[in-house]
Amino acid sequence: MDIETIVNKRAWYERYRPKTLDSLKLPDRMYKKYSHYLNHPEDVPNLLFVGLPGSGKTTLAYILINSWVKHKDDVMVINGAGVGINDIRITQGDPTSGKIYRFASAPPVKSKYRVVYMEELQKSSAQDFYKYFRQVIEQLSDNCIFMVSTNSISELDGPFVQRFNVYTFNVLPKDHINEYLRMVFKKENITFTDEQLQQLIDYYYPSVREMLQIAQQYTVDGVLNLDSDIITFNSRVAYLMLNVISTNNIESAEFDELVSLIKNNSHLIDIRSIISKIIYNVDSESKLKLARYTNNVLESKVPDVGLLGMLGDILLDKK
Repeated sequence: MDIETIVNKRAWYERYRPKTLDSLKLPDRMYKKYSHYLNHPEDVPNLLFVGLPGSGKTTLAYILINSWVKHKDDVMVINGAGVGINDIRITQGDPTSGKIYRFASAPPVKSKYRVVYMEELQKSSAQDFYKYFRQVIEQLSDNCIFMVSTNSISELDGPFVQRFNVYTFNVLPKDHINEYLRMVFKKENITFTDEQLQQLIDYYYPSVREMLQIAQQYTVDGVLNLDSDIITFNSRVAYLMLNVISTNNIESAEFDELVSLIKNNSHLIDIRSIISKIIYNVDSESKLKLARYTNNVLESKVPDVGLLGMLGDILLDKK
């Protein structure tokens, strides 16, 4: 059974997803551990993968699943962002009403174990969600291997996390990404320049998935034509914001340029990219302020005003 039969192979990031442990850049301890798990599912604990989007969590999960699962009906892949309490529930009324419980409790068709992989689980606002999920895991781990991936472990329930062995994924080095993207472009027969490739990596780092999505989006008739206006604009805005924050000077030419850019190019603003470029390059106090305002600014219906408002709050707090 190949789990790739259930994903969209038209997308480059799925088409060229690494298929073996050797093709992943795993630390030695993780490589040795998962090499053993590939052929010995009886030794596998429930697994929780933590890391930024595009860092390889799902790729490793698919490699493991393809080794363990011998029939498509023995694996359930779930979007963790959309899962609800009724998918899990095993109390109140019919104890087998939750689809995850029904799946995980059924005998495997051809595999040694059934596998539930919940991808990108986020914080749940549903009361008792994690309590019910813990009950499913505790009752059915002899029959089913549970794997979960998440971008942030801090969003998950502590007792729930304790039911898993936790593995953290580091971002890939840029030289490895460069080599990987060149391989994809060669197989797709894409014409590109070294400058475009480096621009793609620098702007969308560390998410390899996003790099491939953007490259596919901006490839026409076998030629890569990145939207350099967006990349150049947002990189410049991030640079100017860093300068203004570090100098705490709104009387500077840099501040005037920043306001002018934002005012005249609001349709190009990529707030998520701007914040990600500056948040780890400012002082600790500004980091906390950025983190506090990130969600509000991302959801703002007027991104230019939201971005300047966030900058204003940071500068006022520094006085």
